[in-house]
Amino acid sequence: MNLRDQLIRDEGKRNYTYADSLGYHTWGIGHLDKHSPIGEYHTDDQVYAQFDADVQVATQALEKALPWVSQLDQVRRDCLINMSFNLGVATLCTFHITLQAIHDQKWDEAAADMLQSKWARQVGNRAIRLAAQMRTGEYQ
Repeated sequence: MNLRDQLIRDEGKRNYTYADSLGYHTWGIGHLDKHSPIGEYHTDDQVYAQFDADVQVATQALEKALPWVSQLDQVRRDCLINMSFNLGVATLCTFHITLQAIHDQKWDEAAADMLQSKWARQVGNRAIRLAAQMRTGEYQ
């Protein structure tokens, strides 16, 4: 398991542009693209290249907002990247108690707070897996 595997599981992988649940044009592995018409085909090479670029952007934005994230182990950093991929960094940064617990390496507290959020109620199993990942430091 790695970040790509997790995000394919959580976001899905589609080679065609589609309207997501909020009506946004989306393709690949959760890539929002208002310029791509519904039904446009994208090769696997395009999907994975865009995914790599999206992960890089998400990681840079996360580490700019929370520089200490770069000091986390890869598994827990990937957990936050996954969350920021889903929520955006600005919204993730509103998880003050969770982020303080992560910063302080209080993994059980961080995981518990993650599961108390509106986000957890919205994404269900994704939140359960990511909270377990945060708690244990192992991919779920």
